Amino acid sequence: LHSLPLTTVERDRVLVLMGQQTQRMQSLVADLLTLAQLEGSPRPAPDRWVSLDAMLLRVAADAEALSAGRHPLRIKLQTGVELAGVESELHSAIANLVTNAVR
Repeated sequence: LHSLPLTTVERDRVLVLMGQQTQRMQSLVADLLTLAQLEGSPRPAPDRWVSLDAMLLRVAADAEALSAGRHPLRIKLQTGVELAGVESELHSAIANLVTNAVR
């Protein structure tokens, strides 16, 4: 990078872009590792239920922080929905969808 004929501004811009792409690749790798873990884990017991409302509250807080006011976020709570599954895996799936939407 130092041997290329770039101005300081151009070099800084390239470094910022490289940093952004590195973060995106790290996120993709983390998502792929999570997917591999989910596919390899046994099915959850039928008596393990997770409140969707509680999960949405946590995901909404993360989405608000990520958005930093750039997006109006509306979360419908009081669904009364209970999901069967492993809470951490369900949270990961829902958070991934919301994070991708906010980005």
